[in-house]
Amino acid sequence: MMAEDLPSIITKAMKNSSKKLQDENAALKESNRLIRMEAEKLYYNLMMVEIDHSRLEDAMDAELGGLRSAPKTAPPSPRENRAGE
Repeated sequence: MMAEDLPSIITKAMKNSSKKLQDENAALKESNRLIRMEAEKLYYNLMMVEIDHSRLEDAMDAELGGLRSAPKTAPPSPRENRAGE
């Protein structure tokens, strides 16, 4: 190897290294973009589940409220049970 070849060898190695780093950077940016999209999708799915859960709780509360406000009937007394025998 001659001394005048050394700068060109170093320049070529630097270009190759730089190109590899740029390719890796582009791949990481794409991966990051896809992960962010998936995270956003999961976030919106979670929000929809929370809304559905809230609606279900509201419906259950309304149903329980209706049962609480319905007129209560007393169980038959022991005398009424014996009269039917």
